[in-house]
Amino acid sequence: MKKSFLKFSSTFLLLTTIGMTGTNAANVWGAEEGTKVIVEDTKMDTIGKRTAIFEGPKGLPCTSTMLTSNFGITAAHCGNGFQEGSVGTVYPAQSGLSTPFGSMSIT
Repeated sequence: MKKSFLKFSSTFLLLTTIGMTGTNAANVWGAEEGTKVIVEDTKMDTIGKRTAIFEGPKGLPCTSTMLTSNFGITAAHCGNGFQEGSVGTVYPAQSGLSTPFGSMSIT
């Protein structure tokens, strides 16, 4: 038992060290304080185009990541309650109340 714990601990430490090589706090924790800005035009922003709001059958919004123009992924709990014929609606590049690309119904 003790040997397997030591083997696990040293493997974990080695992998953690390898994974953290070349990273710094800015990479791990995101942007520095005070450098965040609101994206005004999600149609022109490359990341803004890939995000969407998915509204499931219960009407609750979830964030979705668009992998292609008609295929996106979201968290599993967002699809709770799918019904045949009506899955939900996706609003690509939505920011606040602005939906520059309209919406797509998923059936």
